[in-house]
Amino acid sequence: MARKPARGRFTPKNASKYIGGNINDITYRSSWELTMMNYFDQHPMIIGWMSESVPSNHYHKGLSGIPYQNPFTGRWTFYVPDFFVVYNGKNGKPHAEIIEVKPSTEVPGFRGRASKLQEGRQIINHAKFQAALKYCNKYGFGFRICTEKDMFSFTPPSQKK
Repeated sequence: MARKPARGRFTPKNASKYIGGNINDITYRSSWELTMMNYFDQHPMIIGWMSESVPSNHYHKGLSGIPYQNPFTGRWTFYVPDFFVVYNGKNGKPHAEIIEVKPSTEVPGFRGRASKLQEGRQIINHAKFQAALKYCNKYGFGFRICTEKDMFSFTPPSQKK
């Protein structure tokens, strides 16, 4: 029997960093999203972040989502990315990025066995990610897809051989 993904409400320790809407309504839909929220909340280089939103009055005028055309139905709908994050870049200047958290099996270009459902999600996600790249280019944001390989392969510098 498949496990249900973790879901719940997130309460930030650094409330001033949260630039999204209602701070009492931050919802995570997986343990990976919860991991990212804790990272954004606690990392000193993160200036601000929001969940399930695109910037509106904070940095740029935006939409409640990024419009994209569903490749199966042909209908236009909205993609709401997992995170919008602003952090101090290597040059000390603020850098904004949209980050999507996905299992690698649902990311376009996955090499390996995938179910028909995962293949369908890859096709839809390809359309979403193309629309996100276009949106990010328009506003000068970065776009990143974060999979389990990105999240759990990090080795702290003190532990590298």
